[in-house]
Amino acid sequence: GKLRFYPATMSKLNDGKAYLYGEFFDLNDNIMKDKSKGFGFWSVSADGKLTDEKYCSWSLDLGKFLDVSSKGKIDDFGYMYLHNMVQVEDGSIYAVGEGYKKVASGLGIASKILTGGGGISAVKIRITDLLLIKFDANFKVKEAKVYEKNPNNMELSNGYEFVSGPLLAKMIKYASNGFDYLYTQVNKDQTSFSICYKDYVRGKEYKGGTFNALTYYDGKITTDKINTKSDATRSYILPGKQGQVMVMEYYKKEKRLDMHFEKLN
Repeated sequence: GKLRFYPATMSKLNDGKAYLYGEFFDLNDNIMKDKSKGFGFWSVSADGKLTDEKYCSWSLDLGKFLDVSSKGKIDDFGYMYLHNMVQVEDGSIYAVGEGYKKVASGLGIASKILTGGGGISAVKIRITDLLLIKFDANFKVKEAKVYEKNPNNMELSNGYEFVSGPLLAKMIKYASNGFDYLYTQVNKDQTSFSICYKDYVRGKEYKGGTFNALTYYDGKITTDKINTKSDATRSYILPGKQGQVMVMEYYKKEKRLDMHFEKLN
């Protein structure tokens, strides 16, 4: 074709087909160092054949809703890694992405000054916010909204500062488990879904980890947050049925395990 497609994730939509999400480049671009021109979706049949392809430009399509450059950088959000897609009963498609960007690493710079090189890169990765994009059934962008969360930093090994965004994103996702996105729950008739992710709050009334959800119901998105810091030695939040999560808390001193369900909005 006229474009070079670099797949990242796969989701199954209501038509039963698998859709690959990825970023696309000009045919002669080098995906190791060049910036992508946008993102696209490939429909793949059960026998692995390409049946359809749709493409969205960073600036022309997503740029209608967010401050995004032609190279895919979204204002303070950075670059997008798309985690999952869900199609609801009216045919609309929602895609959840998470931001990442390269920033200067004080530790890496100090290491290079002190050792003349060292194993730590002079740049690090900052994981930023969540992004929810709404498409129509033909993958035309209809809405896009950023949901802010506390940023996380990841140091990089020396040399990774030259690696392209799409490759870095896969490393963050699969090698380092560095993203905050956890999972997506969808009910059977596709009238509701919840996108779940972790965060950390530094407030006056509460300082600690949180479990967060973006829930779609009746055409609207609501947000929910559960504080996960408690007197328990360890706390876990597991998927329950749609609209609920199971909170499991272990108390080492009492050798006690408590479990209860929390309802999401």
